[in-house]
Amino acid sequence: ANAKASGPVSSLAVSGGAGASNFSASGTRANKLTLSFRGKGIPSSPSGSFDLQATGLRTGGQTIDRARADVTIDASRNLSAGVSVAGKDVELSTKVRGRLEDDALDVRIRQLAGRYQKLRARGSGGRLIARFDGDVTAKDLQLDLAGGTIRLGAKVTPTAAGSQLSTQIDMRGVELAKLAKSLGVEDDIGGRISFRGDVELGPRRNRAQLDLDVEAIYRDYPTAKVGATLSLAKRRLELALDGSVGRDLAKTRIRLATRTPRDPTNAVAWRRQGRSGLEPSELVVRIDDLGPLGRWVENLPFIGGGVSLRIGADKATTTATLATSSLQTLWTSSNIDVRLDASLQGSQLALDGEVDGAELGLV
Repeated sequence: ANAKASGPVSSLAVSGGAGASNFSASGTRANKLTLSFRGKGIPSSPSGSFDLQATGLRTGGQTIDRARADVTIDASRNLSAGVSVAGKDVELSTKVRGRLEDDALDVRIRQLAGRYQKLRARGSGGRLIARFDGDVTAKDLQLDLAGGTIRLGAKVTPTAAGSQLSTQIDMRGVELAKLAKSLGVEDDIGGRISFRGDVELGPRRNRAQLDLDVEAIYRDYPTAKVGATLSLAKRRLELALDGSVGRDLAKTRIRLATRTPRDPTNAVAWRRQGRSGLEPSELVVRIDDLGPLGRWVENLPFIGGGVSLRIGADKATTTATLATSSLQTLWTSSNIDVRLDASLQGSQLALDGEVDGAELGLV
């Protein structure tokens, strides 16, 4: 390491550098690490540059061939910075420009590009305002990914009880075919995925609204569609999911609602609560006609009829109902109608059923 300073105390010029081989700290290793800096006008009107480079970097399970971060600031406190990372599976390149104010750092993203394996993304826009009191705002960042777009925003607000975090994400039109190919899945996959999220967590309030829409196509199988909404407000969590395969081939529905602990991110509090906050919820799966499934499922013994399954639960009881309607199989010459009901409350299990009019029961 070396460093030197010259000039009057009111306007010092400094420069220096350091280097290390086989560097290791906190789970991060590097074959070579070099640091250099240069400045002048310190402290009255400081300006200068900082440069950090690493080779053979290993961190978080990733091996990075080269990494570099550099910052330059002028006497008017305008700054520019860049980060570049190059590895077998990961690449990142970003450049920002901004200004160092008396109470905050304000930067705008000028360039952003990244890669994970074969998945590439490019960014545009984006502004980061970091105030020295701990308040941080990121907004207006857009990523182009797999034929779609992702818009991001976030804000961190410090409070006496901890930080309040809010995030927004809007992902639209991401193509599953491009996404799968980028991740090394070479298959006949199609469709799109969209996602919208608005989440706020912290000591002041906890709320969330997440919406997911997926349309997926695989080879010559029927199109699958899923729409889901997850909401959190006033210590109540609610999930609504509807899915379908083909026009009328199969459908599923999930409705789940529960009260939440005061801190919904506390896993211990969830375990302590158990199912005491669970409101009446259900899972329903229904296939109205099993016959067409034989086109995609080999050796299917069913040639017609329908089947449905409903599972319900609340804070005390779990129920299940399995029913068939005019079920036709390869082994029977007549239709089969079956209804089986199960109920579990505590350690008590009750079973009831009916097969073509014959009643069954067990407690």
